[in-house]
Amino acid sequence: MKRNLLATLVFSQGVPMLAAGDEMGLTQLGNNNAYCQDNETSWVDWDLDEPRRALLAFTTQVLAIRRSQPQLRRERFFDGQSVDSSGLRDVVWFRPDGVEMAEIDWHDDERRVLGMFTHGFDVHRTKECAKAADALFVVFNSASMSCECRVPAVPWPGRWRELLDTAENTGSIALVDRVIVSPQSVVLLAFERE
Repeated sequence: MKRNLLATLVFSQGVPMLAAGDEMGLTQLGNNNAYCQDNETSWVDWDLDEPRRALLAFTTQVLAIRRSQPQLRRERFFDGQSVDSSGLRDVVWFRPDGVEMAEIDWHDDERRVLGMFTHGFDVHRTKECAKAADALFVVFNSASMSCECRVPAVPWPGRWRELLDTAENTGSIALVDRVIVSPQSVVLLAFERE
């Protein structure tokens, strides 16, 4: 669960608001005024056990992905419009069957899986993001079972490559035109042109 929340936060637009210790699973046990607590509620325990070391490594990984992919840190709001001659829009939300979400889909209380496709970016390429993907596809699966999701079609030859899967024991299976996403996980795919 912590991995899903961290990935969702880091892959969201805007500045990821992490408090000291979040990257290692620190909890304030619901205390919203921990800044004035001089006790275990706000102290950061630097003696990390294996699960906390693993969460710290995961947080480092998702922040490195964010740094390398300008689409995850845009300087302007998405507007759903085409961004270049490809005709692809800057953001499109998809159902697992590959159909773009309609208004009614957003009001479906049973919906547990959705995909976000992003294309184009408006930040300057730097050495860190020289290998930035032309398109990204993030799938959020909050269901208790695996889900097969179709990946969006793009007008270039190439393939989708997995950048991240938050499932700890079983990873997603990337196929030619779809991905199988583990229960209660987040998967990030990047499109690589040939």
